[in-house]
Amino acid sequence: MSRRIFILLLAAILVWAGVYALSQRKDKQDVVVDLWPEISKDTLRSLKISYKDRNFTLFKDDAGGWRAKVGDAPGQPRVLSDKVDALVDVLSRRKPRRDLGDISSAKARGYGLNPPAAQLHLENGRSESVMLGNLNPSNDGVYAVCTLAPERLLLLDVDYLDQVKRPAEHYFDMRLIRAGEQEVRSFSLSRGNETSWSIEKDDSAFSFRSPQRLRNKAVSTSEARFYLHNLLSTDVDALLLTPVNATLTPLFSVSAELDGGRKAQINVFRERQGKGEKIRRFANSTWQPGLFLLGADRVAQLNKTSFDMRQRKIVSMDTAKATNFTIVQSDKALGAFKNATGWHSRDDKKDLLGIDMSLWRLTDLQFEAEPTEQLPATAQPAMTWTLKDDKGEQLARIVFYSDPELPEGRCWLYIDGKSNYYPVSNQLLKDLQGQLP
Repeated sequence: MSRRIFILLLAAILVWAGVYALSQRKDKQDVVVDLWPEISKDTLRSLKISYKDRNFTLFKDDAGGWRAKVGDAPGQPRVLSDKVDALVDVLSRRKPRRDLGDISSAKARGYGLNPPAAQLHLENGRSESVMLGNLNPSNDGVYAVCTLAPERLLLLDVDYLDQVKRPAEHYFDMRLIRAGEQEVRSFSLSRGNETSWSIEKDDSAFSFRSPQRLRNKAVSTSEARFYLHNLLSTDVDALLLTPVNATLTPLFSVSAELDGGRKAQINVFRERQGKGEKIRRFANSTWQPGLFLLGADRVAQLNKTSFDMRQRKIVSMDTAKATNFTIVQSDKALGAFKNATGWHSRDDKKDLLGIDMSLWRLTDLQFEAEPTEQLPATAQPAMTWTLKDDKGEQLARIVFYSDPELPEGRCWLYIDGKSNYYPVSNQLLKDLQGQLP
């Protein structure tokens, strides 16, 4: 009987101990939470971060957007709100893992808190600070104290220190212009006081507003969209907040008219350098203070001519309808037909490889300089390519001309039904010549 009573008594003690332990754990968690400031992105007005020898402040401007103040630099660049939100999320959601108890100023030095390795100062309805010290022995946490209870040693997730280590540049909005393609109504490029070209956008179609000779003519959709991508979406190399000690020469300006009558502009410069010195290129923007540092490739992507932006494709046809063709070059000729297994020579039924690629090149061909209505006297016939459908109806007749006066790698192209001769790449001509017996 006594053994049974003993077992029941032991079970009751264990249950009581478990309940007590859980209650103590909950009380401990509540204490840790009480030692940590309540942080909300809605109420947070500013956050100053100090780490080693750098410090910067993220703050909300009067319009509710986030900006950065970096050391003594005069500029206050806009920053990406989603990156600020990510930082606030770490600070607000991840409470201290443990309260390690009281800490004296003497002991604080041993935890890397006197002086602290990093410090955060928040204006969050009231002023609060968090000091971060060394990593714990397992390197998965960081010691900290908070102004809510400066005598208590806390252990935070190591993510806190990872966030604080990030420099101010991590938060900068590095876009030249803040807008989406769908917001753009028109965009233009100017050199000096003259507009080189201006393009209007209507839904997904683009057309020239200027120069006058191109007014209402088609713009290459792919070129226009790639241009807007480089202007609006691609980050630049760097943002300089202090003045550049150099003489800058203006290169060009790009302006954009946006929805709601908003306007945006960038001005691109190059640095005057001595012979043999590396040339740097910069841009200022109505979106960001300071100077953007641009790479040569980025400048080339923006420094386009009206010719670059034109729709320059010459041939528009459904190449799937082509089932027969003839190539004639002086005393050589090739006839070909297409069936279910591909293209074949009409004479010996030999397989012909690469014809579909040549047809694609034909429809992708662009003129490389201004077309002309009069063929130069130096041009000589090089080849004729006649394409027909399965009924024998002519789809296109293309004539190639060689010309020693053209730049290397170019030839003239003429298409029946058009009034112009077009200077084009001679790659298609070379491909077809390779098919001749």
